[in-house]
Amino acid sequence: MKKSLIIVAVIVLIAGFYTGKKLQQKNIKNNLNIETEVDNRIIADEEVKNTGEKTLVNSNKTVITPNTKIVKKTYYKDCNHIIKTVENAPEELVNLTEEELKEKIKNSEVQKFTTEEVVIYIQMEDYCHEHYLLKDNEGYLGIYQLDKKGEILELFEQTEIPIDFLPEEDKEKVKTGIRVNTKQELYKIIEDFE
Repeated sequence: MKKSLIIVAVIVLIAGFYTGKKLQQKNIKNNLNIETEVDNRIIADEEVKNTGEKTLVNSNKTVITPNTKIVKKTYYKDCNHIIKTVENAPEELVNLTEEELKEKIKNSEVQKFTTEEVVIYIQMEDYCHEHYLLKDNEGYLGIYQLDKKGEILELFEQTEIPIDFLPEEDKEKVKTGIRVNTKQELYKIIEDFE
């Protein structure tokens, strides 16, 4: 009698375990169906709230989102320099497709278009404003911005680096002026002088 009672208890346990597993699988399947229905509704070009900003999602096309990085490469023909800037997509570009973006920026070339990054190439018949002259200014290192002709346009920044403490070779260079063609090069030289 004891033996048959144990067998019945084991069968009930196995049946309960099996029934619980079936119910759990059915519940998971129902949840997946619900999530899929919700995803399909979101992707159907509805307006969705995303951290307080409006974001439109389009299932068929790649679009610019608020998190898309916009990389602008501007080529200046007069000085043969390329200046690269990176920023988050401005609101007026959010949800544009590649074709719509091309229409908006007709005089530029879209080199890359993904939801993560858009690269825009621009050519300018101009001179970039990243040409500098490091020169003595009242005993301290002055940074002057240069114009197209290489003439001093204005004092860009006055540093607190005294000329007297520079090595003799650098003092001579600063007295005649050190020409620099990018901000990166400018900051590297200043760092070396500090």
